Amino acid sequence: MDVIFFKLVYVSFVVLCAVSQSTFFAVCYSGRLDLTLDRIRISGACVTYSRKIAVTYASIAWLMFLVNTAFTFYSLFVYGSYMDIMLAPITTHVNLSDLLMPRIVFFFCNWYFM
Repeated sequence: MDVIFFKLVYVSFVVLCAVSQSTFFAVCYSGRLDLTLDRIRISGACVTYSRKIAVTYASIAWLMFLVNTAFTFYSLFVYGSYMDIMLAPITTHVNLSDLLMPRIVFFFCNWYFM
């Protein structure tokens, strides 16, 4: 039962990533985001504060990305078969002696979604 829940969470994460990236592309390509951000008038102190907060949040986000990448790499390649459940269509229907290539493909797809 846990496997189904884990897969459902992962599929919903992938769908949300695809929707988010598609929406961001559409808004940027149409120019609406530029118009919206261009209309905002803020003071110099607010600009300085916003820049500091943006750098802080970006640093935290990149740190979380690197830690998540390290844990994913460790769980896929070093720890062994812990994350083989994510390769379920391949491990269930195809009998492979070495899962290195599916793990590499999954790692880069997961990296893209992160």
